[in-house]
Amino acid sequence: MKLDKITLRNFKSIGADEQSAILAPITLLFGPNSVGKSTILQSLVFLREIIEHRNLDPDKTELGGEWLDLGGFLNLVHGRDPGKAIELKTGISLSNSSIKDYLNDSDYLLLDENGLSHPEEWLNQVKGIDVTLFIAWSEQLEHPQIDRCEISINGELLGGITSSKDGKQIHIDTLNMKHELFLNGSDIGDGETKFTDLFEQVVDNVRIRQPRMAIDNILSNTRPLRDFKQSELDEFVETADHDVDMLRKVQSELEFRSTRSAHNLRIRIDRIIEEGSEVKDFENKYIGLLGQKDALVNTGGLLQIDSDIWVHESQAETGLNEQSAQLLITSVLSGLLVGPLDILSTLLNRLTYIGPLRDLPQRDMTPQLSPDKSRWAKGLAAWELLFNAENKLIDEVNKWLGDKGLDTGYEVIVNKYRELGIEHPLMMYLSKEIDADCVFWSF
Repeated sequence: MKLDKITLRNFKSIGADEQSAILAPITLLFGPNSVGKSTILQSLVFLREIIEHRNLDPDKTELGGEWLDLGGFLNLVHGRDPGKAIELKTGISLSNSSIKDYLNDSDYLLLDENGLSHPEEWLNQVKGIDVTLFIAWSEQLEHPQIDRCEISINGELLGGITSSKDGKQIHIDTLNMKHELFLNGSDIGDGETKFTDLFEQVVDNVRIRQPRMAIDNILSNTRPLRDFKQSELDEFVETADHDVDMLRKVQSELEFRSTRSAHNLRIRIDRIIEEGSEVKDFENKYIGLLGQKDALVNTGGLLQIDSDIWVHESQAETGLNEQSAQLLITSVLSGLLVGPLDILSTLLNRLTYIGPLRDLPQRDMTPQLSPDKSRWAKGLAAWELLFNAENKLIDEVNKWLGDKGLDTGYEVIVNKYRELGIEHPLMMYLSKEIDADCVFWSF
């Protein structure tokens, strides 16, 4: 698995027009000063802070330490405008599917006893992943939060998770049950029932399709749009099925509002209309998630899905064991929505931010005992690595420095010394206190 691409919007010098960088084993960024070369590198450092530490407002970072100060969210968002949302999108390719299903042996046994397939039947079909995070300033919380997380599988949007502005309501608001993974994938173990069919039978579709009050009011035209709060219009645009005519009506109302948030929502509607059916050709779902801080789901385990969405066994038409059917759905959704974040975490943990040599190592430099990845940003970590390196690594470095590599004209020579007491035979010989025969005889 490898990180292939990063796409940015509203990050530092990059504005509303997204910019992408293809990441190869060796990627070179060329250009004059202040065109965004460092922006690409810093976006990866920022993304690592988000995924690994939930740090959305970083100054100093684990990779950069005191030698790379990102300055916090307001310094990172384009134009230092708190009304804009930073968008970070990563593309990941998988040679062999590494997506976890988060089940244990007793879970597999339960599925087997009830004749259900294992989640790998769907997860092993994943060859490509896109993860998009939307980081915005929350006026209610007075700090940035992840408003939304979108997961695409094999180039097609699979699901989206949204957080309310106060961070109290987290739910899956987009779940593409028409995704090829579900429609053309494996059956659940009975030879005919697809995952989509099981979902329709086990999940209470009335509950998960219920729009909120504000959305219902807007669609029913019971109140004029001018009477709706900005937050209600925000919610409608983010969670309601996108009828173009209705969106244009909302956009017309926003023309009369002079606030920054109204302006940003108009831009958001333009994007939705422009993207059209590619974004919304399936029904919205409202599946509550528990134990979440924001739209970035907790990694390393199954989703905690609100139990209200399930059809009770007495009402279900599947004839399947209720617990096993719910487990299969939960594990597949967890693999597809949580798994990509675990994979992204693994890839970001491999990153090292290597900076220029900012301080010359002292002649008597002793390597730092405690590991500190940020010392690579200062350049000293390379010297510390060479200090204790085996000959194989030294030879590899010199191969790159030599005429068959970068042809620098330099090579690394590590001189190693051993401390000897003044009464050691070699020291006594060097001091002419004994002759050579005595030295070798002593050994």
